[in-house]
Amino acid sequence: MAKTPKQDKALDLEKAWTKFKKKDFEKALALFEELLDENDNDAEALYGRACCLIRCEEYEDALKDLNVLIRKSPKESRYVHARSMVYGAEEKLKDAIKDLERVIELASDSVEAHCDLGGAYLISGDFARANDCFDTCIDIDRTCPDAWFGKAMVAIEKKEPKRAIEYLNAAIKIDGKYLLAILARAEAYLMSNQKKEGLQDIRKALSLNPDLFKNNELAGQDDVTPYGNDENDSLDEDQDYEAYKLED
Repeated sequence: MAKTPKQDKALDLEKAWTKFKKKDFEKALALFEELLDENDNDAEALYGRACCLIRCEEYEDALKDLNVLIRKSPKESRYVHARSMVYGAEEKLKDAIKDLERVIELASDSVEAHCDLGGAYLISGDFARANDCFDTCIDIDRTCPDAWFGKAMVAIEKKEPKRAIEYLNAAIKIDGKYLLAILARAEAYLMSNQKKEGLQDIRKALSLNPDLFKNNELAGQDDVTPYGNDENDSLDEDQDYEAYKLED
């Protein structure tokens, strides 16, 4: 039996989104544009193209597509959420926050939206609201590592390293390969003068990404040992930590 045009379209959309999920954004973009050549009113293809354009850092073109979609469907939360990501990338925090607050009005149980809003508040320096957003995330889903990480970043900004370590422990327990959380915990350990623990986290981070400190003059040397197998415990901790300290 021959496929109908509707079936063909569904298969083409699936193919495009599959490429997107595999991070082949240029190929995905080409497929979405092919669909739009056939029907420039195809909302799903237009949304897909906008998402690809965001990933390709073509923010102005992505914003045009998203504004078209939002004018047609102002209550579609994913369109507004995507636009907030464009505003965030362009460092237009007020616009990003406004859109994210709108997303939460439309989809109050969206963990991602609450987490992104918390991140926007954190960058803007509104730590109380940021923390409230991350708390809401945890209320919805206690297994969200990004929410625990967000609370930790608030604690670090407030010079509360011990509290930050507690939150980062929670994030890393959920996702043992959460690189940013491991590095943040190393920073928190340093702030609380727990240099040995900080070094362990730096080595763990290096085991996950050996090129992490490729600009550091000591990066890549053979004496950098994996986490949990520290052959350099006899070194002076101050000297050892300085070798791998995080750059601002």
